Amino acid sequence: MISAVATRVRSFSDRVGELRLAFVASLALIAILPDLMGPFIASHVMVMAIFAMGYNIILGFGGELSFGHAAYFGLGAYGVILSLEHLFSSLYVAIPVTVVAVTALSVVFGFLSLRRRGIYFAMITLALAQLVYVIVFQWADLTGGSNGASIPITEAQIGPLAPMNNELHFFFVVSALFLLLFALVARVVRSPFGRVLKAIRESEERALHLGYDVDKYLLLAFTMSGAISALAGAIYAVLFVFISPSLLFWQLSGEVVIMTIIGGIGTLTGPLVGSVVFIFFSNTLTRVTDHWEIFFGLVIITIVMLAPEGIIGLLRNTFLDENESFSIRRLIERLRP
Repeated sequence: MISAVATRVRSFSDRVGELRLAFVASLALIAILPDLMGPFIASHVMVMAIFAMGYNIILGFGGELSFGHAAYFGLGAYGVILSLEHLFSSLYVAIPVTVVAVTALSVVFGFLSLRRRGIYFAMITLALAQLVYVIVFQWADLTGGSNGASIPITEAQIGPLAPMNNELHFFFVVSALFLLLFALVARVVRSPFGRVLKAIRESEERALHLGYDVDKYLLLAFTMSGAISALAGAIYAVLFVFISPSLLFWQLSGEVVIMTIIGGIGTLTGPLVGSVVFIFFSNTLTRVTDHWEIFFGLVIITIVMLAPEGIIGLLRNTFLDENESFSIRRLIERLRP
């Protein structure tokens, strides 16, 4: 049965191309999310999928594990809230300004972090992110400190698609943004820049011998990753209205790593699949037991053991006889000092 289905999938993939197949699969999954989880949770899934997609650029295609991407997500959320409170009246001005500002910060942090590789790079990103967390937490006069920050985002600021007016319409807007970014990231990773990035992931030493400026390519990837993460944080703020310093804490950085690994490191559809699985199980288990973290950990361990290349990597191996994703085993090898 599986063999017959695999043959049909390979035939369809040969006709439409793997990229189009990934896009169609993502579109089909998005279409069922509102019925599966409800429009609000589905919107949350799409926000986290955008976050994971941005993170996947530096991890999945650059091969570098960052433990500090919560800084860009959290600053994106805080930037929008504080901009609307103190600077701008329009959300459509606040979001671009916030993303540009956080992107500039990611250039600085990327330059500092990429002076090392592997586990040392991961630890530097973690330290810088925790520094941002402490600053936001302590600067209570501006950020609200441990109480967080909130501001009523009115219809005049966001328009008729505000989530407080129609959650389903907001879900469609976020999904459209995800698909647009999907196409953009797909174009980038299949461009000469993306091919060089994958070459660096496979063997940085070989890329250096071929004459490529590895630091420059990784810095560009890190910056793009930070920009998309900041955009995801900004949308999160619009969806939830209230934000707290926990958005900058290392735990969120760990969660986006888990989402990316579950879905498939270095795949285009993986961030969406990983976000769906992560939020579905976390929301379901919290309603069942107060000790949901234990059972959720067992779910994650099971997925990683059965599919070290992630769910999308497993499906590729089963139905397409090919896999370009970056497995957890190879990631661990890169982290060795």
